[in-house]
Amino acid sequence: MKESAATFEKMAYLYIDSPDAPDVLFKAGEIYGLLKDWESVSRVNQTFARKFGNDADRIIQALCMNGIALYMQNNESEAIVQLEKAIVTFSKIKDPSTVNMFYTARAVFTIGEIYHSQMDRVALSSQGNNYKKQLTQKSELLNKALSSYTRVIKFNLSEWTTRAISQIGQLYEDFALGIFKQQRNPSSTFEQQLALELGIAQAVEQMFIDKALYYHEQNVKLGIKENINDKYVQLSKKKLTYLPYIAAENYLSLVEITKKTTASQSLEGFASIAKTLQTLQKIAPFQEKAIELHLKCLELGSTYQQIDDFYNKAASSITKTSFYVGETYSNVVTIARNAPIPEKFNPYERFVYRTKLLKQIEGYEDQAVTNFLKTIKIAEAYKINDQSVTDSKTRIAQLLFNKGRCYDILSIIAFSSPPYPDITDHAQMQEYKEQFDEIGSKFKNQAMEIYKSILNLSSQNYVLGEYVTHSYVRLFQIFPEDFGVSSDVKVESMFSTDSTWRCSIDSLALWTDIDFPDSAWHSVNWIKPLKIGKNYPDSNALLMWYLDKNSDSLKTVNKRLFFRKIINFPELPQQVSFQMYSRGKYSFYLNGVFTAPDSIANKGSDKSRYDLLGKFRKGYNTLAIEATTFNDSTFGICPFLSVISARSMKLPKPPGAASFISLEDVRDGVYVFPEIFNFSLTEGKNK
Repeated sequence: MKESAATFEKMAYLYIDSPDAPDVLFKAGEIYGLLKDWESVSRVNQTFARKFGNDADRIIQALCMNGIALYMQNNESEAIVQLEKAIVTFSKIKDPSTVNMFYTARAVFTIGEIYHSQMDRVALSSQGNNYKKQLTQKSELLNKALSSYTRVIKFNLSEWTTRAISQIGQLYEDFALGIFKQQRNPSSTFEQQLALELGIAQAVEQMFIDKALYYHEQNVKLGIKENINDKYVQLSKKKLTYLPYIAAENYLSLVEITKKTTASQSLEGFASIAKTLQTLQKIAPFQEKAIELHLKCLELGSTYQQIDDFYNKAASSITKTSFYVGETYSNVVTIARNAPIPEKFNPYERFVYRTKLLKQIEGYEDQAVTNFLKTIKIAEAYKINDQSVTDSKTRIAQLLFNKGRCYDILSIIAFSSPPYPDITDHAQMQEYKEQFDEIGSKFKNQAMEIYKSILNLSSQNYVLGEYVTHSYVRLFQIFPEDFGVSSDVKVESMFSTDSTWRCSIDSLALWTDIDFPDSAWHSVNWIKPLKIGKNYPDSNALLMWYLDKNSDSLKTVNKRLFFRKIINFPELPQQVSFQMYSRGKYSFYLNGVFTAPDSIANKGSDKSRYDLLGKFRKGYNTLAIEATTFNDSTFGICPFLSVISARSMKLPKPPGAASFISLEDVRDGVYVFPEIFNFSLTEGKNK
């Protein structure tokens, strides 16, 4: 191609007066331009301007390309002169063609590029006077470049409009990077360095967000409106997530610098709290800014479907930062609550101290929960699911449970073992008792409300983990009917020999009926263990009878007795097994009706089996037995009834649990709640 360009140039010079000479020479310049042979471009276009300056359709292109060629050869001053000539020439044309508009816009844009490049080359030093001069120079060049890029937009040529707007955004970004890269004074104190870095971060944010990001977003909006998706719109779209992410990271760098300088001392107790709060006050503004900028990244990325690496990094970083803020406040709460209580305090003073302490740390608890919730809600909005989100959910549950449990424990102490001050006056003691009762009620209500709030947050998927279960169990222990889950449970009830059977030596009318008054009847007073055999369901079978005068003497054995027992079934039995062992003859009545045994099962045996399924009724039922002895030494009966009923019961089932917990496992005194230092039901553990 270079040989072709040289041939065209040579032919144009040989036949300079030919009517085809301008076309041939211009073609040579175009080929040199494609080859980026800027020296040749400059030579050819200068000749073209000198020989054919009256060619209105090509002179602007020639002047423009000549200026670009000079710029490419680092002759910026002369390049601007040539480019300005192209612009002036264009202004004199009454009806310029689209080609002339294109190259004039290119000339204006190139002038902007030259000033832009000059601005980038101005480095900022750490010396005060030099810094001010350099910053002024840099700012002036920024304004010159901005003016040129802005003029390009007025040509209303889409290919130059999107390029110019994108370049304005890049201009502000480069200016900010120049500030960021300025020299640092190595002899500055930490406070001076931190102040400088903060000023730089703020300046970068202003240029990145208020300026650069604004223009890039406008470019993307223009592309959407005009259905333009050229490389400059695409470049601007990428900047929508890049700029806010980088600005946020600058603030997080300040957080790390501050944390390192404040982590050198190892302190305990209230000194540690003071140091933590001091650090928190320093880094909190930086963290808030970082969160705000990461949110900006996520918002723009979501709005314009720019889900790239910077978007994903911002998603990860924002939850970590927000969680860290909540964790810092949570640590303050733990440090304060675990601080040793003065040894000299008596039980009353210890109680008052803990009461005041809970009030004092409330603000930090609220701040912790607020930031943990903020983490979760941000994650919810942008579909983030990382470890920081999971940890935030468990921390909220833990923080709130510990708060509620502290009030719960103080309430129990106030009711069960109030730590009265050292007084002996009965009236004063009574007054303190009333106060402790009032405090106990208040603290109990507070604890229950906190536990309930945890379950409410659980229903919104804002908390999870073992502390949700602890909260639920404590509520179930206090309010089983309100927090238990109804379940049909098969319950087996067994009735055999015991002293609740009533007996009489006389038979009265209707003695087998449910309504018969048996209050004057005797209680069974003779019960004797007896091995009946392997086939009897009650391995610890007991014979029962009634003896006159509470004597074991055979002379007083009653030969004939009438027995009654009332049994209540809230629900109809689903399975029934009734067997009878007797040392004598007997008749069995169920609800006043004589009931015969299963004859097949009873053949050749003193053990009788009955089929009673469907014969019991819901509610109260009467078992009645008329029994006689074989002789004075062989007597006694042993009834055994086993009933399985389906009973609706309220059972404990924590949120998210796949199955019920047994009632025994959640019983007060069996279920173990986490220990909280300084808040134990055992006073010895509070020291």
